[in-house]
Amino acid sequence: MKKFKFRLQSILDTREKALEDRQIEFSLIQRNLQKQLMQLENLQNTLKHNCENFENLISQGQSIDFSLINNYKNYIDKLKKDIKEQNEVIKAVEAQLEAKKQEVIEALQAKTMLDKLKEKDLGEFKKEIDRLETQEMDDISIARYKKRI
Repeated sequence: MKKFKFRLQSILDTREKALEDRQIEFSLIQRNLQKQLMQLENLQNTLKHNCENFENLISQGQSIDFSLINNYKNYIDKLKKDIKEQNEVIKAVEAQLEAKKQEVIEALQAKTMLDKLKEKDLGEFKKEIDRLETQEMDDISIARYKKRI
């Protein structure tokens, strides 16, 4: 009996490999996004901590050196600028992630289409095998009947 051979198997294998590649790229971008979000959180925590320190320094009521105030102000401004830049980086990474997600969806659709075609061909193959087996059984039954007569 012949075995089932899908005529487009090489294309299906290529599409499966492409899907895996897209999924790996997607996960790498996701990891990068998590890293960028953690950096943003660290910047925000640093800003919060320094603002609290600055407020505590002012509330103590001691004489404060102008250069110390200026240094705190400059550092806080730099942190705010860094947070703004980090938000832009995160937006760019999210855009990359969305584009890669679309690529994954398209690769999955292409693979799914061939999977369905393979299932259909396999179903037709099984029907043909069943038909041939039934025909063979009928032929055997007819041959036995003719021998009895």
